[in-house]
Amino acid sequence: MGNCATSILFPLTVIGLAFALLIGDGAAAHLSLCQGKNSTEGFDLCLGNGLLIGTAVSIFYMAVFFLFTDGLLTAFGATEATLPYAKDYGTIIFWGMPFR
Repeated sequence: MGNCATSILFPLTVIGLAFALLIGDGAAAHLSLCQGKNSTEGFDLCLGNGLLIGTAVSIFYMAVFFLFTDGLLTAFGATEATLPYAKDYGTIIFWGMPFR
């Protein structure tokens, strides 16, 4: 049952990782451009915006999960037997989402 719960939540965690990589890679590319121009003002602005957007998106994604837990898990294949395990595992994973 535990393996089934992790298999159900795997696509949801990959979506969260995709958001993190999207924001992180975009911010890193912009930081490299700012460093090449010796622009400390642009560097500070990009770093602040990247952290703010990354945190906001992860909190939003976490809230969506907690608001629609049963529907999301059922859509990704949870059954009556595996739903409690997927909920427990998902709770741990999604509370840590903003700290990625």
